[in-house]
Amino acid sequence: MNNEELRSVKVLRNTAWAMIGYVLYALVGFVSRSVFIAKLGQEIAGVSTLFGSILSLLSMAELGFGSAISIHLYKPVAEGDNQKIAALLGLYKKACRVIAVAIFLLALGLLPFIPYFVKSTQQISNLRWYFFLYTIQTVCSYSYAYKGVLLTVSQQGYIKSNITNFFLLTCSIVQICVLCWTGSFSLYLVIYILSTLLTNIFVSSAVNRKFPALNSLVGTPLEPEEKRNIFSFIRASAIDRVAVAVKSATDNMIVSGFISVLVTGIVGNYTMIINTVRTLVNFFFTSASDATGNLAASANKNVQYRTLLDMEFLALWLYGFISVGMLCTITPFVCNIWIRSDSAALPFSTLLLLVLNFYLVGICWPAFSFFYAKGLLRKVPYMNILNVALNLAISLGLVSSLGVNGVYIGTVLSYLCSNFFLVHYMVLRHHFEGKIGPFLRLFLKYVVVTILAGVLCVWGCRCIPGESVIARILLCTVAYNGVFLLCSWGSREFSSISQLVAAILKQVTSKN
Repeated sequence: MNNEELRSVKVLRNTAWAMIGYVLYALVGFVSRSVFIAKLGQEIAGVSTLFGSILSLLSMAELGFGSAISIHLYKPVAEGDNQKIAALLGLYKKACRVIAVAIFLLALGLLPFIPYFVKSTQQISNLRWYFFLYTIQTVCSYSYAYKGVLLTVSQQGYIKSNITNFFLLTCSIVQICVLCWTGSFSLYLVIYILSTLLTNIFVSSAVNRKFPALNSLVGTPLEPEEKRNIFSFIRASAIDRVAVAVKSATDNMIVSGFISVLVTGIVGNYTMIINTVRTLVNFFFTSASDATGNLAASANKNVQYRTLLDMEFLALWLYGFISVGMLCTITPFVCNIWIRSDSAALPFSTLLLLVLNFYLVGICWPAFSFFYAKGLLRKVPYMNILNVALNLAISLGLVSSLGVNGVYIGTVLSYLCSNFFLVHYMVLRHHFEGKIGPFLRLFLKYVVVTILAGVLCVWGCRCIPGESVIARILLCTVAYNGVFLLCSWGSREFSSISQLVAAILKQVTSKN
């Protein structure tokens, strides 16, 4: 087996283990969430969602340090330069300690004001104590974390995935038992803290066993030029990461502070489903995006452009199908199967906005692949800052009059007016030299097809008695894909994707 084949095997193995572990954890996570709500209530679920958002915002103190270290570790790992590896890990270790202290101090500064973030119809006690426990868990996530990056860089990430998924599963099961027996939110969080610590300790031990030569090395100090390169990378990514962290946290904070923490919890149920689906789909599309970098460097512009059209066609089909399916099935799944309460339902208009945001982000990934592969972010470094500013302005402006819908209208419009528009403009205008027509025609055609198929599916699902989730899935699968197939049959993009799928199936069957 040559190096290229070995690399492919490692990638497939890492992806397979990550997917298996994630699916198992997601299934247990849904059970854990339903027990959590049954024992502690929807408002405490909202508090949990809110505190998670706040701590994710504080965690932006990391500013991409882990990514910078990973990039600089690839070469010494490939060359077996243990001194350089030890030096880089030593720098990352110091950074993790500084980050942990910074998050802890920032959280302590917020602690007196935590009750003001929570709008509730009933008195929720111990809010500051719960936030403190969440803070401890976040701080503990940086203990021994610096060593785990070495497994990822050496393409042994499946070891880290297996350890992490084992403790996540065990933690969820123990938390379910504790909630059933005691109903204690504090014990629930203590178990979360212990699980985080044990995960990092076991990952660190695995690194020590895999790389014993590093255990006794301190590492020579890095050259000033190397440190400058690392911090230059961090500065370049810091603005982007801060903006993404702020954007992901502000929606929950606005809903909790201006509307109700109860609504935050209900929205959290829906976003848990949507994010689970997004993660599973991303396992496939991340691999496709990684191949774009090679394509953009080696193929001529005509081949690249046809590939962009094929990728966009596939994204419009797949994300449209998933979005319409979620639009038709999430509420009956939440109310009749998962939470089993009509009070856990969101209005259809709010669900439509959540799904629309999922769809827009999804169909943007082909353009994003070329955008990052060609380094176009340097031309619009403040793109995500614009996104955050628009989101805050629109959401805060509409929340008083439109409630929760105003918040998510802000999310959708801000993404459309910033990331969505700028990424497509930069790729088509600067990389493909203004070749907009074919892309725009394909895009508009299949967006219209998705809308028509979506209206048909929603209308058909409303005619199904008893809100059967399985019947809705079957109807959406047949109706949506039937309409899309009818409208795309004979197109160049459909033929291209069909030939690719046929080639993959032929390769798989020939090996078996």
